[in-house]
Amino acid sequence: MEQRKPQAKRTGFLYDSSAGPLATICKCGYSVVPIVLSRVDYWIFFGFHLSVFLCYNQGVWPSADTELGQYMNLGTNEVKVITALTTFFEVFYTNQCFTRYMELYKLTCTLLLTAQQLAIELRFVLHDTSAKHARLVLRYFLAALVVHLDEEIQPGIAEAIGGKAKLLTAEEQAYIGEFQSGQGLVVMQMASSVFLLKANEVSLHAGKQKSILNKVEQAHKAMAKLSDTLNLPVPFQYYHLLCFMVVICVLSWGFFMGASAGVGGIFVFLVAELIFMGMIQLATDLSDPFGNDAVDFPLKDWVAECLDTCGVIMEYEQDCQSDEQWEAKLARETQLDLGIELDDGSGRWLPGWNGEHCDYMGCGPAVACSIEDSDGSA
Repeated sequence: MEQRKPQAKRTGFLYDSSAGPLATICKCGYSVVPIVLSRVDYWIFFGFHLSVFLCYNQGVWPSADTELGQYMNLGTNEVKVITALTTFFEVFYTNQCFTRYMELYKLTCTLLLTAQQLAIELRFVLHDTSAKHARLVLRYFLAALVVHLDEEIQPGIAEAIGGKAKLLTAEEQAYIGEFQSGQGLVVMQMASSVFLLKANEVSLHAGKQKSILNKVEQAHKAMAKLSDTLNLPVPFQYYHLLCFMVVICVLSWGFFMGASAGVGGIFVFLVAELIFMGMIQLATDLSDPFGNDAVDFPLKDWVAECLDTCGVIMEYEQDCQSDEQWEAKLARETQLDLGIELDDGSGRWLPGWNGEHCDYMGCGPAVACSIEDSDGSA
């Protein structure tokens, strides 16, 4: 069976947390810094701050001793109030987006893991009875997964892994194409129908049928919740208010820091503006992790690996094909000796299973341990 090369499963940029702050900030390629610096509004704010600074130091700005200068003065307390409010709103928004990000991650992993668990169960309970039925059920299930992801989560994912033709025939694609929505659910129903057809024919145990159908139901719930979560972002009204507060806050900084003789305020303003606008950009990227941003999930790689794994599970051939081969293999099995000896730091010896010592979980030091087979032999 032809298999694709295993794909990487890591999400995002792999960084070294022990490198230190200075070395870390030099790696800006995978951060939000280039995105923020490429935005026009960032430089508009900086231009406003620089204009205030030049006007103040060139004598164009009204002096604080004049009546007009007193009206145009912005005090420290006023800046503190707007900064504190904006910080709270921004931290709350970022936290909500990260919580949503982790929820989408868990649902995606649940969906892909359920597919692999279903492949394992089909291999054990149906493959020996009818390999064709097991393959068809698994193919329909995987097709339902890919169709749903392509239809509602990340359009184009089906083409990215080679197209729907790998999982559905032309006739099957034409059939599900007649439905305006819910195509993935239709294909999943087809998988369930094929399984029940064969299960009833061979009188498969009710417990095994329930286990398989529970996997299908679990996948359907994950698919529905994944779509619902993705389609329910933080309300626009909150995001609009947050952006309004950031604009007012940054303008206040530009006015307050610009009305000083020191050039250090320019650097502080640039950094503070970069942090606030960068946090909003990062939170926005986290809110929808299905795309091409640096923090987005490598969904194509995950799905391709899931399909490969399910194919291997369904089609692998065991090295023992007959009862005689199994008997020969079992005859060579002896008591396990993994050779693992660990010290937990308390002076207790945590042994390997070598049959000489058993001081695991406080059972007592140097207790002789013997493992007997059902026939009484050690």
